[in-house]
Amino acid sequence: MDLLLILVPLGLWLGFLAWPLWALRRWRNLGPWDYIYPVSGFVVWLVLGLMEVGSLISMTNFVVELFLIGCASALIPWIRLGLARRLHAQDAPGQRWLMVLTFVPILLALILRLSLGTLPV
Repeated sequence: MDLLLILVPLGLWLGFLAWPLWALRRWRNLGPWDYIYPVSGFVVWLVLGLMEVGSLISMTNFVVELFLIGCASALIPWIRLGLARRLHAQDAPGQRWLMVLTFVPILLALILRLSLGTLPV
């Protein structure tokens, strides 16, 4: 049962993330940054937690913060898909937007670690 509590949300997150990335790949509008942002927020959150930045990590903090980072990471491909027709990944403004979108989960992880206190269990 505990495994289902992990696998079902992870499967939903991957399914929500997969279609826009597939569509962007089909249009040949994927840049190298598109493979980084889905996991960048989680990695930064883990590093910040190990460095003891912010409040003490409780199980509630873990669930709430990673849920919000996961939602942001899953929405970025949809934003990219909307921008795909207006921006090209090869030109300079397109590359800048890809980098900005990559830093959204990273900044969200930093803001959540610094602003949320220890949540009750």
